[in-house]
Amino acid sequence: MALPNELIRISSVTASEFLLIQSKEFSRANYYPILPSRFNHLGASLGVMGQASSIFDSKRHAAQGKHRTDQLILEFGNNAPTHIEFGSVAITQIINQRRPEIYSASISHLDKKHQKKLTAKFRFLMETGVSCVAITADVASIGMNLLGSFMDKYQPKENKRNTINDVLILATAISMEAELLTNDNLLARFAAEMMAAPVAPQNGGIRIDFSSPTTAGRRKPLESKGFINRGWQIRERRGRRQ
Repeated sequence: MALPNELIRISSVTASEFLLIQSKEFSRANYYPILPSRFNHLGASLGVMGQASSIFDSKRHAAQGKHRTDQLILEFGNNAPTHIEFGSVAITQIINQRRPEIYSASISHLDKKHQKKLTAKFRFLMETGVSCVAITADVASIGMNLLGSFMDKYQPKENKRNTINDVLILATAISMEAELLTNDNLLARFAAEMMAAPVAPQNGGIRIDFSSPTTAGRRKPLESKGFINRGWQIRERRGRRQ
């Protein structure tokens, strides 16, 4: 799908997928973006991309990074494993504040080949002027209600994480009353129908206009805590100073 000509905003979920933060395991990440507010506390040295020294003294120390970043925890009862979105706020701030030194420090414990690949990906985001929108508990509420309605009619993808990711991205666009460009046909059209949002093909994908006035009234039910009736929950954690 070709890049649109206008300024690009992406969900922190999209950033997490693109920058390979998400692991195959729901309860861990491949690495943990450092919250800028924690960066100075951790004693990281400032520098240009690729020159920030490691703030970790071992891979075991690096694995503790999950406690130094934010976590959004989505619990789905028996329907799916607990999903933890690591570093949504952290990677959003790193991208929007244009802080390559913090990103470099976040990946500095990885092998050099992996660092080089991730550095190139992050530089691409900087060069294309991308901005990021963090997944919050309010956005997740819309997403979980949307997912519940979707699962009442359709089966999620075999890899349920992909469906959860797609729902959170859709929920971000709905919460911001923004236009969304996606290539997920089924879920996108389902959301468009629920929101009475105009749909049009574009750049090999689908453009959904959640800014339409007709969508405002339909957003309110999705903002409720109705998903709690399913035994689903949302919890947030902010990184600890350690």
